[in-house]
Amino acid sequence: MTLLERMDNFCRRAFLDRVSNPRPRPLRWLPLLVLAAIVGGYVLIESYQHTHVLWRLLGGLSLFVGGNIAAYLLRMIGPRFANHGSLPLDERELLVRARANAVSGMTLSITAMVGCFYMGLATMLPLWRPLTMLDWVYLGLTLQNIAIILPTLIASWLQPRPDTDED
Repeated sequence: MTLLERMDNFCRRAFLDRVSNPRPRPLRWLPLLVLAAIVGGYVLIESYQHTHVLWRLLGGLSLFVGGNIAAYLLRMIGPRFANHGSLPLDERELLVRARANAVSGMTLSITAMVGCFYMGLATMLPLWRPLTMLDWVYLGLTLQNIAIILPTLIASWLQPRPDTDED
């Protein structure tokens, strides 16, 4: 096997060929796993402050950073949200993009409102809330990456299932 064949096989196995290909791909369950990794990583990072167990911090940071990187990669290889070169979005893709952005925007704004009410109650009751600057930074990064992956998740479920070719 030559070097070029090995590089070609690596690109296929790592799905790097999908980044340059403008064909839309519905990723139904993978964005949900990435979303769970981001939120789970944040929870583990925050639980480290109370328990001081090092594996929670390392595991939380691994999940959090891995989820952030995966969110951006899935945005690129998932359903199309932008024109690729001379290939514009068709009417169906424009409609899916508009619906996915609207639903994810509404979901994030409702989550932020509920979070504001929760933070108000958390000061009166002995509930968890972010206290340090780093807690707020992680919370902001979590919301930012949820805003990246949520339209991909919604658009993936709005698109029809791909046809399977029977040979």
